[in-house]
Amino acid sequence: MNVCEVEQIIGYSFTDISLLDIALTHPSYANGKGIEDYQRFEYLGDALIGFIVADELYAAYPDADEGELSKMRINIVERRSLSAVVVDMGLDKYLRATCGITVKIACDIFEAVAAAVYLDGGADKAREFILRFLGKKIRRASAGYGGDYKSAVNEKYAGKKIEFRTSSIGDVHTPRFMSELYVEGLFVSRGEGFSKRDAEQDSARAALRS
Repeated sequence: MNVCEVEQIIGYSFTDISLLDIALTHPSYANGKGIEDYQRFEYLGDALIGFIVADELYAAYPDADEGELSKMRINIVERRSLSAVVVDMGLDKYLRATCGITVKIACDIFEAVAAAVYLDGGADKAREFILRFLGKKIRRASAGYGGDYKSAVNEKYAGKKIEFRTSSIGDVHTPRFMSELYVEGLFVSRGEGFSKRDAEQDSARAALRS
């Protein structure tokens, strides 16, 4: 493994290189060799990433409620998201393994390296590393979630009849719409917007707050 290349990719220089070695050692490679694999690091990194992302979202979106914040956090830290970051970095190429790289394994790499940075440099350095690669996702989280309010409503009321009753409340010069959400025929929420889509999204967002 070319340590300098990896450090350049992740933007952090290790004092204890052995931590980086562990973070990039898959169990399939360590098995029978008497060396440590990344599994304990993965556990720690998962917790670190979840906390730091949650903390950043809490500060960035003061008007978002628990459900909205949870949805944003899940979208950022789920396997496909973290694995895509690792592949984009090219960090998966440095993993010592005797098996192919799956989505889960790529995700494990990011979590393990985050833990290694934390153990080597402390919480501030770990936060810097995590936000270097997830900061953009956090900044875009609100927009990404905002486009998914209706999907979230479908999940919340899965198996039930969901209906958006949308009507115009504006005029030719100032178009505006109101949308009411009914579940199994019962009124749940109301929203408004300058288009039918925006009104329905606003109504769905209100339903998630209820």
